[in-house]
Amino acid sequence: MKKKVIDIDALIYQHLQWKSQAESFFYETNCKTINPTIIGRDNCCDLGKWIHSPVSDPLSSNETFQQLKKAHKKFHLYAGRMLLECKSGDTDCAESWLPLFHKSAEDVIKLLKELKKEI
Repeated sequence: MKKKVIDIDALIYQHLQWKSQAESFFYETNCKTINPTIIGRDNCCDLGKWIHSPVSDPLSSNETFQQLKKAHKKFHLYAGRMLLECKSGDTDCAESWLPLFHKSAEDVIKLLKELKKEI
């Protein structure tokens, strides 16, 4: 019997909530009030805390987990860049990061679903 390491469905929900919050910073609020450096860090959200914690160590050799770790890092990199450009007032540049931001968010969800099947 495989042991569940974490509630993947909860991580998917939390990731979608975080994505929505980042989008609201971009679309609905003043970007000047946020810290893109923190947004760009992949260990501040619940998923990142789990990925970088000892709880996930049993999955360290799992290929899907390694892909998830990379995709999650990219997601935060793109979110941070998008919000940094927004904060600096360069909305055209900020908007150019949106496709990468959305694609990386989808990749994270896809990999979480794959991981759920494997553990």
